[in-house]
Amino acid sequence: NYTITASKLNGSYATLYITDDAGNTIGTNGSYTETITPALYGVTKVYKVYAVAQDSTIGKGTVYTINVKIDEPSSDDDLLTIKVNGDEILTDPLPTNNTFNISVPFEVKEVPIYAETTDVKATIKVDGVKYPNIYTAVKQLPVGTTTIIIESIAQNPNVSTPYVINITREEEAPRLD
Repeated sequence: NYTITASKLNGSYATLYITDDAGNTIGTNGSYTETITPALYGVTKVYKVYAVAQDSTIGKGTVYTINVKIDEPSSDDDLLTIKVNGDEILTDPLPTNNTFNISVPFEVKEVPIYAETTDVKATIKVDGVKYPNIYTAVKQLPVGTTTIIIESIAQNPNVSTPYVINITREEEAPRLD
């Protein structure tokens, strides 16, 4: 949604009007909210805002024109990179199920994770939390397999791709005495 809001001067008894591009009055209280639907993508809506004094014989004051154009949200949910422990793991072509399996020795107790989308309007979701188009964190690794799911979400929230990273930290090698 977007809202057009106009304010009158303190003490003014004028009435504020908002009209659509056909000249129909769509708001008389200085505010109008438009719900964004796919039918509005690429369409320029024209609104006019003006005040009429309490003594309506004076006529309209200055008329302000507002043009609003809504672009279709991007469907680009591609990741530019995923790095685990500094190593790029995105490959070309991608694994068919976007699952990556990595093994690390017992001595590695944590790894930095970095992911970045190709579109700055996209977001990244990890562990149910949304981040802007760049995610960076250090993940603690218990012995065994730790699964990290990175979901890349396009500006159009109906388009997303999950990437599954399974990191297996090996057990401590037995000591030979």
